[in-house]
Amino acid sequence: MILFLKRISCFVHQNINHVRQGGVSVLLRKIRKLFREAMSVPLVLTAIPVVIVIRFLAPLLIIRFGKLRGDRIGHFAGNTELYLCERDMGMHGGTTHDIFYVSQPVCNQQLKNMLGRRLHISHAAYYLSLANRCLPGSSRHIAPTPPTDMDFKDLLGRVHTHLSFTPEEELLGERKLVDMQIPVNSPFVAFIGRDPAYLEGSQPYAHWGYHSYRDMDIQNFVPAAEELTRRGYFAIRMGHIVQKPLGVDNPKVIDYATKYRTEFLDIYLCAKCHFFINGMSGLDSVPDILFRRPMVQVNFIPLQVIRAGSATTLFIPKKLWSTHEHRLLSFREILESEAGRFVLTEQYKKAGIEPIENTPEEISAVVTEMDDRLKGVWQTSDEDEEMQQHFWALFGESVACNPNLKQAGIYRARIGAGFLRRYRELLE
Repeated sequence: MILFLKRISCFVHQNINHVRQGGVSVLLRKIRKLFREAMSVPLVLTAIPVVIVIRFLAPLLIIRFGKLRGDRIGHFAGNTELYLCERDMGMHGGTTHDIFYVSQPVCNQQLKNMLGRRLHISHAAYYLSLANRCLPGSSRHIAPTPPTDMDFKDLLGRVHTHLSFTPEEELLGERKLVDMQIPVNSPFVAFIGRDPAYLEGSQPYAHWGYHSYRDMDIQNFVPAAEELTRRGYFAIRMGHIVQKPLGVDNPKVIDYATKYRTEFLDIYLCAKCHFFINGMSGLDSVPDILFRRPMVQVNFIPLQVIRAGSATTLFIPKKLWSTHEHRLLSFREILESEAGRFVLTEQYKKAGIEPIENTPEEISAVVTEMDDRLKGVWQTSDEDEEMQQHFWALFGESVACNPNLKQAGIYRARIGAGFLRRYRELLE
């Protein structure tokens, strides 16, 4: 009860600004959440004796409670997989048992079902977690899930993926591919560009303009998709709630987001694609982190938070245009300034910086580079390697000089060779 009263006090103090800023919808959502917590007080009181018994068991077995962030697929997939990797690496001790609840709304029920095969998930953990926090010494019984989907501990290359499909799900996936006019065992590449319509449609109670700098035009991906079909692939446009259809006549370029999308296929296609092309969407955690699929990151921003440790990642960043000096900022200027880690649209505006999307030509170049690399036919040059080394030296210096960044110090990812050739002056 004391904890709940503190929650009310913090709620009033923290949310006055939401009304001042016009965020009434956000405020109403939080009021509903606070009301639900108030209604849960009897169940929390009932759970306290159970938690006390659990405390007595601690010398033999430490039972902990944790939350899985179910509302955003990037965190639901990525954070949870990193937790499983930590557990496999013995980082949580051998005498612990963790029970989780999933925050609402759940973004993907198929993913929740698959995680439930590897984790103990129960709604009762929500009440037990609240009861645990009401008692002193609660920290020992809180499951330490990673706060982000960044692999700071270099785990993904050392631990096998944890999720798999049942035989029934495999058959369902094959049938769904046939329904999409993709023959079984035909290779396909999935791609997605961050679309503001998704969050505005799925969570309309919040204001999402604060990260509009991450949005992009999906039409810039079309030439790369067309080239992939000439190379023998199907190209599948992923997404859920999008602003506009692709409008492409090529039967091997499939607008899955507007015609076929299901929660099951979101996971299945990410797991089975030959590689994945991501444009700042949280969905990339599913192919990249959960299933270790090769990844092309385009329009990446901010530059300093790239997943640098993955050897199967190729990326090209958004360019940053100085509206004051009418020129592109160099990598050094970006990495040695706050601009390399801006996470709010307003920060870019105040700094006089305009993020510039990758062109269709830039996207096509990095996509074909990935395909050639996977086929073993990519031809590099000494100059390409020198530019790579120069970029990662700049990146490493910027990370080492900033105590707020947590990078593993292992840089296996590569920035697109064609991008560096085109913008070699940014290395100066």
